[in-house]
Amino acid sequence: MIKAAHIPQLVLDAFWKPKWKKEALGTLKGGQKFLNYKRDLLEPDRIREIQSRIKDLKVAITERDQTAVKEACKQLQGTCEHSLKSYRPPDALAENLEVMFVAIAVALGIRAYYIQPFRIPTGSMQPTLNGIVGHSIDEKSWDKPNFVVQGFHKVTEGRTYVKAIAPADTEIVDIVESRWMWFFTRTTILFGNGEKLTLSGSKNAIVNGLGMGKRLNFYTNDGEFYGFERADRMGPRARRFPVKEGQILAQGWVDTGDLVLVDKFSYHFRTPKRGEVFVFETRGIENIISEYRNRDQEAGSHYIKRLAGVPGDELRLDPPHLWVNGKLASEKGFKRVASQENGYEGYVSPGSQTGRYLTTPQDRLTLGEEQYFALGDNSANSSDSRYWGEIDEYLLVGPGLFTLWPFENFGFIR
Repeated sequence: MIKAAHIPQLVLDAFWKPKWKKEALGTLKGGQKFLNYKRDLLEPDRIREIQSRIKDLKVAITERDQTAVKEACKQLQGTCEHSLKSYRPPDALAENLEVMFVAIAVALGIRAYYIQPFRIPTGSMQPTLNGIVGHSIDEKSWDKPNFVVQGFHKVTEGRTYVKAIAPADTEIVDIVESRWMWFFTRTTILFGNGEKLTLSGSKNAIVNGLGMGKRLNFYTNDGEFYGFERADRMGPRARRFPVKEGQILAQGWVDTGDLVLVDKFSYHFRTPKRGEVFVFETRGIENIISEYRNRDQEAGSHYIKRLAGVPGDELRLDPPHLWVNGKLASEKGFKRVASQENGYEGYVSPGSQTGRYLTTPQDRLTLGEEQYFALGDNSANSSDSRYWGEIDEYLLVGPGLFTLWPFENFGFIR
């Protein structure tokens, strides 16, 4: 029973613990851990002795008898140290490493089975979710803010200001996209003289968004982007692009794609819901081909779209509307897209080329068992099921849950 005289002190301890008590609690925790970890190596009498020392220390702490606490700590430490011949108490480094590895194991477990972070690579879901998008600025309008303002824009909007300048009279031989720290996308420009220039943002954002492709004439007459493949693969199509020292290659700002959390748990216990934003794998979708490589979406990656159709649905596109089972799609996400307001432009036809789906208002598609249909909210700039068809159920990962960063977009995904 707690004595009345101890109540004020207990209230004080709830907000502040004296040094002697912190040390005693640390010793108590260490004794408990030693007993749990080494129980299989200890003799029964040693186990009982350690348990007795732990009990004595608990009583001393409760009674707030500092002399008894000090003696009980000494007895518990001595008993543990002499229980095993080779035992040495762990130092601070060992304990910190143990905590770190446990934290890593827990984080990996959560990522594998419950919640996984994803970076939105493109603008196919804008304005619901923002991808890595570049905004070109000409030299006359270029007014780069000071580092304080840049830092504020970086934190709140994920914005990075970019100005790429050719280092010498040379040529561009390749442009390579890579990941940095798992979540951040970088693009490296490789020059013929061996130099390289690394920029923040995706290849698509740098080449198309910041206008690098137009500045250096990266395109054919029909607008197709020239790659930097080896000549033995591309023949006369392979090119290098000459640049002059000091020439501006790309200029503007790049907005970082949203960092979102995806719920990997729910689909094990409920069916996917039409209208929700979801993530799926693309490795099993045969029709996702290199035609879409310039959208930064290639087979073997994950896509995030809006779930437009579930098994048994009959779908039809009559721009700007989506029709489901003979009625206008009633879910809020579809209504926002079809409204053509607040940045939404409505659903559009994918064109009449062979292999595409819902190409005219008369076309209908009925989904089979365990088949789903995905559409991007930015329909005019989205590689989705209109181009490569249905998604099998086993490819589904889970619904989009939450936008973590930039803070401007912080909140639940709708």
